[in-house]
Amino acid sequence: MTTNNDILDENYLSVPEVAKLRGVSRQRVYKWIEAGLECHHDRLGRCMVKRDDAAAWVPMDKSPGRPPIVTLGQIAKAKKMRRAGKTLSEIAAKMGISKQVVFYHVGKNGKP
Repeated sequence: MTTNNDILDENYLSVPEVAKLRGVSRQRVYKWIEAGLECHHDRLGRCMVKRDDAAAWVPMDKSPGRPPIVTLGQIAKAKKMRRAGKTLSEIAAKMGISKQVVFYHVGKNGKP
């Protein structure tokens, strides 16, 4: 983080403005700053981010969040495939969902 007392033009955005621009929470923007998004401080000490940096930032943190919603029918189908000897990877590829979601709903041995 650098300090700059002349950050008052439209090329810089505050953390809430970055959050609104990117459609995320302010907390997420602060995590991006911790991860390397450059923050400059105006004369009041507020963290300001260059507009171009905020728009181009590609976060490397892929927090898992909630698993996507799957239907009971998909869960039953996945359990049946697992009992038939298919691997978690095979089930995930066939159903178009992640291995983590399959594991969450089906478990390692077909029992969550």
